[in-house]
Amino acid sequence: MDDSLTSRPNIGPAVAQRLNAVGIRTVSELAQVGPVEAFRRMRAQPGPPPTLRHHLYGLDAALRGLRVQDLPRARRTRLARQALALPVDAEAPSFWVRPKRVVRARRRR
Repeated sequence: MDDSLTSRPNIGPAVAQRLNAVGIRTVSELAQVGPVEAFRRMRAQPGPPPTLRHHLYGLDAALRGLRVQDLPRARRTRLARQALALPVDAEAPSFWVRPKRVVRARRRR
């Protein structure tokens, strides 16, 4: 099996380049380091910080061979708490929680 980063879903050339900059060059190295540590290293690099949704979740999903959309919500929550070093029972920060959509009934005319 191909061990290059771009052979996995969710890892394109731009993300692979950011991973290379922090010393992660193969899928095996990414698996050894783990998605949370790779995300933390990427955040420490100069430039725009990586986002939770696109980078952290994408790295974890790539290791599992999934698309980001298929990563279970409980797994995403666990990853975010680990990445942000939050206690397990802490309230989720508002910037990474998607607000629930309120559906209102239409008025009859």
